[in-house]
Amino acid sequence: MHPDKAHNVKAGFRPSDGWPAKAGFTLIEAMVACAILVVCLTAMGRTMVTAMRSGAIAERELEAMHTARAALEELVAGGYTAIPLGTHNLANNLGSYTVTQELSSPQASLKRIVMRVNWNPPTGGTNHVFELTTFVSSPLHHFEN
Repeated sequence: MHPDKAHNVKAGFRPSDGWPAKAGFTLIEAMVACAILVVCLTAMGRTMVTAMRSGAIAERELEAMHTARAALEELVAGGYTAIPLGTHNLANNLGSYTVTQELSSPQASLKRIVMRVNWNPPTGGTNHVFELTTFVSSPLHHFEN
């Protein structure tokens, strides 16, 4: 056998036409590769959808938290005596707050404020409530000029 032809046989070439004995993939190999690709892309797509939903829910909850915090700060800024007892609605029907008298004594009083803000997830479903609770005490000393 000619030395060039012997080298080609060893390297996987067919001596008759000079082409490799196995050029490319078989049909089954290509189908298996496509199936694996489809499974991976489906899993990635579902993960992305779940992440987007979670992000939208977190955004709504954060918005409710900021609304509750701002309403609570506005209520407390007026001082102890300006905080009315009872249950009251927030503006735009976003929620409500309840103020109760927790402790009364000759020296001090304590009001408990529970701020509730309602929010709905962007995907629909049940109404959620974000709740903040704080206590405000009356001034211990009254200074007069």
